[in-house]
Amino acid sequence: MTGRLVKRYDLATRDPRARSEGGRLGLARWPWPTAGLLVVAACVGLGGVAAWVPRGLAAADPVAETRPVQVTGDPLPRLNGYPDPAVGRPLPEIRGAAFDGQAVAITRDGSPKLLVFLAHWCPHCQREAPLLVAWLRQGGGPKGVTVYGVASGTRPDYPNYPPSAWLRKEGWPRPVLADDDRGTAGAAVGLSGYPFFVLADAAGRVVERRSGEMAIPDLERLLTRVRGG
Repeated sequence: MTGRLVKRYDLATRDPRARSEGGRLGLARWPWPTAGLLVVAACVGLGGVAAWVPRGLAAADPVAETRPVQVTGDPLPRLNGYPDPAVGRPLPEIRGAAFDGQAVAITRDGSPKLLVFLAHWCPHCQREAPLLVAWLRQGGGPKGVTVYGVASGTRPDYPNYPPSAWLRKEGWPRPVLADDDRGTAGAAVGLSGYPFFVLADAAGRVVERRSGEMAIPDLERLLTRVRGG
């Protein structure tokens, strides 16, 4: 990571409401939930749907931009640099629902995983999303890895709202877990900026986390490691 420009929204310093002006972004503190609120990236997997439904949530519910989230296991430390202290740790299990109320569960079920956290207001996510869509649609997506999408950081007063309409417009080819309004799912994986990528192996242990825009060839090289190749 040394000497490489990473294009991202860093939640420690960036104000999601700020718009880019000449490549510069406004600074502000981000009111992100702390580990004390937990029990916990521009996205969603084949086989990621489970029968668990949060209390009070039915499959026939109308579209909602945030949904209740339940986390099992210890949250990962926030990604603040490399080497990453989360590597080798168990990935917390995250259960929730898609925008339409269909249950989505990210569990340690024996399959390698890629989690992509996207925020609707993040310009870097807006650039990354179409690249990911094209990649996921090409040949049915990455082989041997379950891909999950998580719409996080959702705020109705921020640009490009709502996330459900944005991802539908982009043609996102997988279901998406909608994070709650506290960002519980993002905090569970130690999210520090958008987009945010988390890769875990078949044993459910973290192999890599990355924050910021990522080229598809770089992502594919990481997936080779996740598969054990």
